[in-house]
Amino acid sequence: PTSPAPPKQLTLFVTFHIHPHLIPTFLSAHRPVWAACTPEPECLLFDVFQDPSRPGRFRFVEVWSRDREWFEREQLTKP
Repeated sequence: PTSPAPPKQLTLFVTFHIHPHLIPTFLSAHRPVWAACTPEPECLLFDVFQDPSRPGRFRFVEVWSRDREWFEREQLTKP
């Protein structure tokens, strides 16, 4: 018997380099984006990491239960 295809998923790894004096501004601007994404049913994980050895280096890890085409069509077009 053929097993069903695994569900599609998209994982994003995004790195930002922020000038250290702009970190508070960056975090306050990003917080509403994070808060809007995390309750969405397709958002399985959205974590933000700050590199303690490199001030201003942030890494986002996002896991979505849909594919890239859906993400580009539905998420990247939001305000």
